Amino acid sequence: MNVPNRLTVLRLIMVPVFFISYSVSLLSFPSAHVVSAVMMFICYAVAELSDLLEGLSRIAELRKNDEFVITAADEDCHTAIEGYLTEKYG
Repeated sequence: MNVPNRLTVLRLIMVPVFFISYSVSLLSFPSAHVVSAVMMFICYAVAELSDLLEGLSRIAELRKNDEFVITAADEDCHTAIEGYLTEKYG
């Protein structure tokens, strides 16, 4: 399975996990809000990481086809990559 398909599966798995973590916050045991907040933070972090990995795999694909060009305006490849990821993924 390639990277985009793995990321799609990961995102599909995260949706019910997020709703479960929200439901935990509605429970009445003392640390329910802490557990819920941690679970939601993990979901957010995984979503951000999956976007980053998707963007990096897209850059690698573009670079193989000589479509990802590093211009003189970019100081180096790091600036070009950062600019691409910020433009596409925020």
